[in-house]
Amino acid sequence: MRENIFKTKYRFPINNEVLEILYECKSRGEKIYILTASPEDFVKPLVEKWGWPVDAVIGTKLRSKDGIYTGKLDTEFSGESKGDYVRDMLASDYLVKVAAGNLPHDEPILKLAENSYAVKNGKLLVYSLY
Repeated sequence: MRENIFKTKYRFPINNEVLEILYECKSRGEKIYILTASPEDFVKPLVEKWGWPVDAVIGTKLRSKDGIYTGKLDTEFSGESKGDYVRDMLASDYLVKVAAGNLPHDEPILKLAENSYAVKNGKLLVYSLY
């Protein structure tokens, strides 16, 4: 399935400032995770193709049968479920130093990080709880 994904041109929007943060965190030896509501099977190969410094991509899981997508979801990974995943990581002694995401969907994650950034209208803003 994954081999044929690049026959069509896909545009995966990412703010350049967010990408700079990824490289900066990686240079400090930090683990980088992309948590996305997008289908994991589509995002992983794009991240690999573009060479982003990412340790893992966790996203929505699509159901397939005999190697063909059925159009149904196995697991939808969005909003609060992203927050639950991060809280579970924190319970395992992970420290979330930096988070970047879109409002309001990624707010559960942004609230858990030491430093958070929200992308709104294509601009990167420092996120605060105020």
